[in-house]
Amino acid sequence: MTYLSRPVWTFAINWAAEPAASWSYDLRETQLGFGRPDYSPLQRHILRGWQFKLLLESPVAIAAFDAFLDGTKGRLHGFWFPVPVQLAAIVAAASSTQFDLAGFGLADVWTADAGVHLILTDPAGTQTAVRITAVAAVGLVDRVTVTPALPSTPTSAWQICRLQYVRFTDDNEQADHLAEGRQERSVRVVELPEEYSTAETGEEPVFLYRFYREIEGTTYNWRYTSFAEDLTSGGEVFAAANLTHGPIKRSTKADREDVTVDALRDTDTPWNADLPNPSQFPLWVEISQAQYATPDTVTILFTGRENAVRFKGMSVSMTYSSWIDSLDSRVPHMPFGPRCPYALYSPMCGVDPAIYVLSATLFAQKYQQVVVSITGSFAIDWFTGGRFTTGSGSAQVVRSILSSSADDGGIAVLLVLNAPLPAAVAIGDAIALLPGCNKTNGDGGCPKFTNDRFGGTPFVPRSNLVFKVAEVDSTAGGKKG
Repeated sequence: MTYLSRPVWTFAINWAAEPAASWSYDLRETQLGFGRPDYSPLQRHILRGWQFKLLLESPVAIAAFDAFLDGTKGRLHGFWFPVPVQLAAIVAAASSTQFDLAGFGLADVWTADAGVHLILTDPAGTQTAVRITAVAAVGLVDRVTVTPALPSTPTSAWQICRLQYVRFTDDNEQADHLAEGRQERSVRVVELPEEYSTAETGEEPVFLYRFYREIEGTTYNWRYTSFAEDLTSGGEVFAAANLTHGPIKRSTKADREDVTVDALRDTDTPWNADLPNPSQFPLWVEISQAQYATPDTVTILFTGRENAVRFKGMSVSMTYSSWIDSLDSRVPHMPFGPRCPYALYSPMCGVDPAIYVLSATLFAQKYQQVVVSITGSFAIDWFTGGRFTTGSGSAQVVRSILSSSADDGGIAVLLVLNAPLPAAVAIGDAIALLPGCNKTNGDGGCPKFTNDRFGGTPFVPRSNLVFKVAEVDSTAGGKKG
């Protein structure tokens, strides 16, 4: 059965086994609805949840329920769920679109509830879903007007229940195998009050994720969607992926905005580069929302930089901070002393790395130590403070060189890197090496690069020469005169 393009639950529930219902006014519960990513300052509707057992007594029933699960895609899609509580008794009916219920104040409260949908069952078992359009108190009864029209004029023998728009609370199936071809499934659902309107209009909210890295002036993008199939938005394909994100918190306090993105370590995903150590190039994410019917109309919800990543088995949990919060880090001050404060190969340094890059081949590696074969003669620590680069494009790997040995007869150099290399780097790969700098103005410093931008200060005064306070007479013995 389908209502407003979404499936309707039609399976008989074993309420005697584990009947449970829950209600919550907790603001965090607004995050349970797919397509509702922001904290809501005020919650307009109460959320209802149900937990129950479903007895499947034949292979045909098991197959039918599995087919229903395939159509709902776990937490991604909502469906209609008949509440197992009789709403009220029908006392009279004027037509197939208007009937009277035993009065219990429905006329006063029905507009405050997002779930204005009903399901009616006639004596033959035929079910019809309708939407309430008006309720009026007429004497001791509530006169209800619905749309579309029922197949016939209802009578007091009809049953009437609320129809909630819900989703499963998790993606895990729980089943007890009672015997061959017999199962008992544990099911938990939660209402989606904010999604009633989209269900009525046939719209489907979807999330779009753009992950990107800036590598030497080039932006590399990876696009995914948490929807069950690939989507095209703005001419770009967003691949379906096992991906979800937590709440995006916004408040008047303007405090830190963090978002957690959970995913799986699938093939060629950008977060795989964070194993075994975080990538030297920060990973950014842009989270957007669109409607399934109009994916080109996009609303950007969040943009931030990765500041923490945790792996557990095949799953990964990444925490992103908004771009302004990512600036909340300690920046080293400019030191004043005899050593050069400029970062090597930076614009302030002025050394062009393209002039000094050297080609090598990875010969051996173990943990953070690597041996590269290279042509030439190099002194000990020639590459200390320099860079080790391999790969290209989005697969580029960069490491800092902590120390380097003298060349072995112009054959090999032992390097100690700041972090181990990822598994994708193999023996025989091409390596680009940049020599380091000892930050002094003597041999091995700027003269190595013929650079005249040395930023150190050879002479450091012991007192402030601009503002000199009165000096204390150190010859006084401290006695009173």
